[in-house]
Amino acid sequence: MIDADNKRTLFAIQGDLDGEKPEAVDTEQFLGVIVGPEDFFIPVAIVREIIMLQKLTYVPLSDKHVEGVLNLRGTVLPILNLSKLMGNMRSEASSAARIVIAAHLNHMVGLIVDGVSVVSTLAADAIDHQAFMENDKSFRLVSRIANYDGKLRGILDLNRIVQSIMPQESVQTSLETV
Repeated sequence: MIDADNKRTLFAIQGDLDGEKPEAVDTEQFLGVIVGPEDFFIPVAIVREIIMLQKLTYVPLSDKHVEGVLNLRGTVLPILNLSKLMGNMRSEASSAARIVIAAHLNHMVGLIVDGVSVVSTLAADAIDHQAFMENDKSFRLVSRIANYDGKLRGILDLNRIVQSIMPQESVQTSLETV
């Protein structure tokens, strides 16, 4: 196809050759992260960036899961260690460790993970919205389960992660001061 300026224009045919458009499939993208021996997903919609692990500023009397704070281009962020939060107290940083910067209630928080594995788009039918018992500690940070490559992965819920280290009434107040 040639346009008015005699330049070639590339185009693609969507759907079948008989003119049918493909059905719209409800999908969601996820970032695969490694925490301890397990693989989890974090919704890409809340991920702002992924950075190398770097020196953090210690915060006295902070929760054991708060590794410290980080000044990222003028914004001070709390940095949480997901491995410690999930009970792996022997977490030692490797060269694959990263800090996932994620959005929470109009603020940012950093999540230390042992590695980043994949970015995947999953159809809605690959995600189970199973209602987990809130008192069950094993599922307190997971809101949904995804079936990815024949393996189940928990989908981490950032709101639950932040609430697990701060009382509900102080979550908004504490993050506003960051």
